[in-house]
Amino acid sequence: MRMVKAWRTAWRRIWQAQILAMASNYSHILFAATASGKNTAPRVAAKLNVAQVSDITKVIGADTFERPIYAGNAICLVQSSDAIKVLTVRSTGFDPARQEGRQCRRRENRRRG
Repeated sequence: MRMVKAWRTAWRRIWQAQILAMASNYSHILFAATASGKNTAPRVAAKLNVAQVSDITKVIGADTFERPIYAGNAICLVQSSDAIKVLTVRSTGFDPARQEGRQCRRRENRRRG
């Protein structure tokens, strides 16, 4: 169990270092609102010295977002003035991407024997 915990901690530090190294090139850094995302996002936000906006369900503008409060009984508009926005996103709050007119090529993978 100790080895698994140590591995997870090391892996999280590697991801955080990678994200922080690239952060200055981006205005928004998004994480899924999963256990991993909710664990990593506040750490990244703290290192960047910016606020984190949690569980957004709608993007109003480049700096304005909707998020639920009071156990989802009310919706709050949040505006961030930070240069880099660190967000966790509730994927169920967004419609799936449209598939109209998109074609992809199908390729068969053949095992070499």
